[in-house]
Amino acid sequence: MEKATYKCSVLSTLMSYGNTKQPEIRASEIKALMRYVFRISSVNLGSKCLFKKESEWFGDANTHASPIRLQIIKDTEEEKTLIKEKKLLHKEYNSAKCLSDKTTFELIVRKRSYKTAENVSLKDYTDLLRFATYIGGIGQRNRRGRGSIMLDECLCENKEKLLEFCLNILNKLSGNCFKKQDCEITCKGQSVDESRPTIEKIIVGKVIKKDEMKDFLTMVDLASHKAVKGISYGTIAATGYGARRLASSLLISVVETKDGCIYPVYVFVTPITAEIDNRQDFLDWINTFRDNREVFLKCLKEKGYA
Repeated sequence: MEKATYKCSVLSTLMSYGNTKQPEIRASEIKALMRYVFRISSVNLGSKCLFKKESEWFGDANTHASPIRLQIIKDTEEEKTLIKEKKLLHKEYNSAKCLSDKTTFELIVRKRSYKTAENVSLKDYTDLLRFATYIGGIGQRNRRGRGSIMLDECLCENKEKLLEFCLNILNKLSGNCFKKQDCEITCKGQSVDESRPTIEKIIVGKVIKKDEMKDFLTMVDLASHKAVKGISYGTIAATGYGARRLASSLLISVVETKDGCIYPVYVFVTPITAEIDNRQDFLDWINTFRDNREVFLKCLKEKGYA
């Protein structure tokens, strides 16, 4: 059995809970994130082919168990990193215990020795793991920038290298369906299967200063509400607003590079059931708040939260 061990850190506050209702980092969530990113990246596959390929990578109930195992080794000082934070940062209620950005842990990836038709290597899995942590998070509010984690020894050197790595992994998983221009990676055509969400584009935004992380996450929370203003309840919007609970088709995460910079990553996935595509409005509000702090503070005051 092959294995790789990584020292990891929480980059943005993480709200994930087990049966004890205490914050914890769970290997099952990280593996679920890997599977989800695998699916949305495979734009060249129909549902049947995707199921077959995903089964080779991660196993299924009928053929074989998963070739990989993930194990979390907690930091003995983890309890000292617990904080209380609001789930919606622009509101004054609904605080919860969470793991702060001072939390560290060890992640062990083990790969079984038996071969599959795809012949997936340990490096294939660890590359997918890296990519998944770049464009997604775990726990509650993970589509709003929370729960971002990083593999401390596997950071990209800078923003350009980050974009190159993401492009390479996407093209490996999709059969060269993506291209890069400036700070944006886009799909060259339409997904083969339009009945499921797939990545349309990824945008890496401008630098977030470390001491401004909470402000940025507050801007994200506020922007998510501004983006649905005027949309009647019952109308399904792409950012997750509607008559029933929906997952947002705009995923937001944060990622750090070796040069010490932190960047927001915006991932647009196909809004399958949306009647209104308000994802760009959401992103525009975030950028407006970042470019003009007075507008941000004014909107907070209008809500009575500043």
